Amino acid sequence: MTRIFRGFSSVSAYRAVGIGAFAVASTGCSADGAPSSDPAHRAASLTGTASVVAAADAGPGDDGTGDEPPSADGGEAGTYLLGKFLFAEDETATTAVAAASASDPAELARFEPGAGGLIVPDVQLPVPFGNDVFVTDALAPEIVRYHVGADGTLVESGRLSFAETGIDLFTGWQVSIASATKAYLFDTPSLRVIVWDPSTLTVTGELELSLAAREGYTFDVGAREARSSNGLLYVPGYWYSDEDFSSLKTSGVVVIDPATDELSLAEDSRCAAYSLVVQPNGDVHMFPDGYFAQEFYLDLEAPRAPTCSVTLRAGSREFDPDGWVDLGALVGGDEFVGGAVQGGVGDGRGGIFIAVGDEQRYLDGEANVYRWWRWDVAAGTATELGDTPYWSAYMGSYTTGDQVFSILPGDESTLVIEASKEPLAAFELPGWVEVFTRLSPLE
Repeated sequence: MTRIFRGFSSVSAYRAVGIGAFAVASTGCSADGAPSSDPAHRAASLTGTASVVAAADAGPGDDGTGDEPPSADGGEAGTYLLGKFLFAEDETATTAVAAASASDPAELARFEPGAGGLIVPDVQLPVPFGNDVFVTDALAPEIVRYHVGADGTLVESGRLSFAETGIDLFTGWQVSIASATKAYLFDTPSLRVIVWDPSTLTVTGELELSLAAREGYTFDVGAREARSSNGLLYVPGYWYSDEDFSSLKTSGVVVIDPATDELSLAEDSRCAAYSLVVQPNGDVHMFPDGYFAQEFYLDLEAPRAPTCSVTLRAGSREFDPDGWVDLGALVGGDEFVGGAVQGGVGDGRGGIFIAVGDEQRYLDGEANVYRWWRWDVAAGTATELGDTPYWSAYMGSYTTGDQVFSILPGDESTLVIEASKEPLAAFELPGWVEVFTRLSPLE
């Protein structure tokens, strides 16, 4: 059966896995056996926008600090960032990062990175903000800032070493950028968060994560899946057993106020949820990702409880006791069939795209077992989108302004869906593309 992979959860996993991540994609764990910290099917998802937190699902200007981050004007014309894996015959990998302008993103179908792009060794996860792209170093505890020029070229404009913090290596999966002057590096092995300034490339502080410690469990976060709403940064977290790597069946969210760096942890034991979607009213919905949908439904014998969703209301640091949703019932599933539901991708209009697993396809070992549905949150109804393809377990989204892109990667090609368009607009990019997102207007 196809298993799910969230990405590199830690420096140790990064070192152990490297290009070997492809070999362990069938286990749902990193090479050291631990579940990884980014959402499903991440063995090959090494380039991407990761944490465009100030824009992601939050709306223009909602970056958690009150600062107005650079954002597009809401139209389709713009400069788009693409990241993909490149593999050599000897199985070594490089990461390609490139930018290209278009009046419509679909014009970039079949786009390949050109000479103006950036090729970095190994598996890296670039993190964009405004017209800058931040890339970690595969061999040193550094992050390098590249500015995207008017011609789409990437030019190095500074770098920051975290060596003095005691970190000897990290990846883009551990980074969230909250504003032009505030970013966070999550060092979960030591249960701390390093605060740094993307504009000056300086370390400015350190936060404790010890409140997430649980005896017998390791805590990790999905920094790339962080979302900003009503001045707060929400970062999904989860726990897994030190003995058998099974997940603690609970939802966790690290909540940070970037203006003050006040940090708290929200927990809800009713659901195992991971992926965050911010609604236009500021509510933060939390869904199972493919890993949790598999662990707590597809891999269990019936009867078993369908997956569910929980909610933090706008501006809140705690889960709403009344914000629980039975996702199985929403799509007509129950304890016996149809209850493997994950999410989610907001469409910017109050709807959320979720995905329902086809259990027969899963039992048959198919790689693509999920089909999209759209949940109209206000109406409380969900509709299957029968014209969308079955696909793997990952539901990632990348948002700038009013444009939302979801990426469905594959070995030969990647389907990019502009989820904010009605009807949905889709086009293909060659190879395994992990990110496709719009940058801010070029100067």
